[in-house]
Amino acid sequence: MKYKRLLFFMAASVLCFSACNKFDLKNVQGVHTEGEVLLPIAHGKYTIVDLMQRFEMDSLIDYDQSGNMSYNLLFEQMGLLKGSKLLKFKDLEINEHFEVPNPQPGVILPFPIDTVFHYTQTVQLESEHVSMRSASMKSGRFDFVLSSNFPDIRQIVISSTNIKDEEGNIFSFEYQPEIGQSSVDLSGMRFESTMENTLSFDYAVRVKMQELPMEDFVFDINLTGRQLALKDMSGYVNTYSIRNSLDTVFSVFPDNMSGMLELENILVTLSERNTFGLEAQFIIDSALIWGNGIEPFQLISPLPLVVTAVPSPIFIQIFQQYLNGTLNAHAGNAHVSSDLILNPNGLHQLVEVCDTSSVDMRILANVPFQFNIDEIHYIDTVNMRLSQIQSPEWIEKLTLELTFVSTIPFKLSGKFMMYDSEHGVVTYNLLDDATLIAPSYDGQPTTTQVTVEITDEAIIQNHIFDSDRIILDFVLDTESHDVVLNSNQFLEFSLKTRVGYNGNINLNND
Repeated sequence: MKYKRLLFFMAASVLCFSACNKFDLKNVQGVHTEGEVLLPIAHGKYTIVDLMQRFEMDSLIDYDQSGNMSYNLLFEQMGLLKGSKLLKFKDLEINEHFEVPNPQPGVILPFPIDTVFHYTQTVQLESEHVSMRSASMKSGRFDFVLSSNFPDIRQIVISSTNIKDEEGNIFSFEYQPEIGQSSVDLSGMRFESTMENTLSFDYAVRVKMQELPMEDFVFDINLTGRQLALKDMSGYVNTYSIRNSLDTVFSVFPDNMSGMLELENILVTLSERNTFGLEAQFIIDSALIWGNGIEPFQLISPLPLVVTAVPSPIFIQIFQQYLNGTLNAHAGNAHVSSDLILNPNGLHQLVEVCDTSSVDMRILANVPFQFNIDEIHYIDTVNMRLSQIQSPEWIEKLTLELTFVSTIPFKLSGKFMMYDSEHGVVTYNLLDDATLIAPSYDGQPTTTQVTVEITDEAIIQNHIFDSDRIILDFVLDTESHDVVLNSNQFLEFSLKTRVGYNGNINLNND
């Protein structure tokens, strides 16, 4: 198995000791000396797990019982289909005209009488997706405008046995537009009907009659419904199809990385969560990965892929395969597109659906840390404080002695440059294409020693004490070996500084 993996967390080990690279001679005073002062500066030991935690990558890493590692790359499409998308009805407007012949037009009664006329109106709620038998309303309102040729209307009461309030009382509403009572807020009310998506309203019109000149008794109703949405329902869901896509940019490693990753045996797992209570079907026709300088390749093959998403309150696996490909270490692009079909077989079965029901998809790419690295770069800077060295005018030579003991299976080489960030200049090249860490391909520790000398002439000419940073330019290489990262592998280092003086200093051991 091979892939070029930019193991930037390994280079972090050098950051660890570089960040500690400060020495303080404030306790060295007042004696003429010619010679060297040896200062142990830093010592540390880090396992792969330590370095993962240091870079806050441990949550992305899996370890098996042997300590072998893999990296998880996750793509999610949450809410591909939401219940709130289906559980709503079209706005409606109904104009209805009721007309009853007057048996004795023009008659004048000897005295006024009170009577009640009853009218029934059937309302069909329109939805392309659902047919409800019972439901709780999330939002919506009905507005009424009523008119009649009755000369004296005393009261209009509108009721419906299909609607109940939160206490279970049958809906009843007195129409009084003169005081603003001409609409009803449906939020929280409950609908029940033996006929799907059908409501009936009863209008009781109480009138006082004495003179009846009209040929017909006329009653006109204008009913409008707005923002009618359900919180939950018991009913039927029609076959519903929706097109969806995901376009995202992802970053595997930090911005200061460069190089290509040749990937093999990546385990791709497709999972779904379907809380609709109905089967759904995914038809995935594109799942592309690409990046700068990388030709697009399919994350899933062959395509189109047709899979069934059964009802489940948790994510369950519906597809899995291994694949090979290439990624850019800096960043990549992903595109996934599919058709989602709810109730693909058109089954007419009673189901419970709520506005929080959803179909979600998750693609997990598990990348084993088995790789072959060739010329992968990592660039970073670390701060340093040479200003803490006392009496720099007496220094003849600075010598840094670095010792590495490693069981990590790759070679680390590169350049170290001292940098003055205030003036934006490199003041001195500490190392140039030096081997910092020798690889361990057999699990046995390897030891590497690196010595860096800086003379007094270089200190003065290059304004080294103006430097406040070290630029690190690393190259990682496995020298054509196929290697495996393991949590038990470690890197141990120690750093000593020899300061050569020619002057008067005092030694104070406090």
